[in-house]
Amino acid sequence: MLAALQWIVGAKISYEYGKIHYKYYMYVEEQIYMDLVVPAVLLLYLGLFMIKTPNFRIQLDELVNFDLPSKMKFKRTADVLMFLGLSAFFLGRVISSPGLAFTLFITGLLIYVSIGYYFFIYPARRNLIMLVVLLFAFLQSLNIGVFHNFLLVGIFLFAVYVRKETSFFTKLFIISMALLLINVIQVIKQDYRDVIWKNSVDNKVEVFIDLIEEEYFSVNIDEDPAA
Repeated sequence: MLAALQWIVGAKISYEYGKIHYKYYMYVEEQIYMDLVVPAVLLLYLGLFMIKTPNFRIQLDELVNFDLPSKMKFKRTADVLMFLGLSAFFLGRVISSPGLAFTLFITGLLIYVSIGYYFFIYPARRNLIMLVVLLFAFLQSLNIGVFHNFLLVGIFLFAVYVRKETSFFTKLFIISMALLLINVIQVIKQDYRDVIWKNSVDNKVEVFIDLIEEEYFSVNIDEDPAA
């Protein structure tokens, strides 16, 4: 699903968007790109479907059903993953090396894998953990003006966060709120980037909120008395 969203749906939106940005731009022609990527994603799915892998769901169910003392044995794994992720996150901000940038970025995503462990190790705090992590990822996106990573992290964490016993309406509510947020981001992101990339902005949260108010809540008053 993530591959299809990123490589097909995201690319299609970029092709249809019409604007050309020096960095965030599809340089390959749409027909050439889609002729390669769509079959590749389908073959990827087919390969994953055919290859027999261990049933990790059973192991996950066992982890969920363990009592708290038993779950704590997984804490060391979670802590190591968090340490590696945070180390890569901070190194990526002090080391200016294009060759290491992507490696450090991928390693930094281990932060969110460790969060998946913490959901089950500390079930009473899972709501707080989810909110804090999403807020952290969102503020990161606000800082650079790119929301791609925030959306992917949100999808991944949602898949781990939701329990089997979660009601359909609760899932529907969360998904509806997520779609609303995605719509807001999609509508204002270009204006937001124009502001923060071309100006020195201290409070980017305020800029984001102002753009939401301007787009959704401003009232256009016709000043022409003859109208």
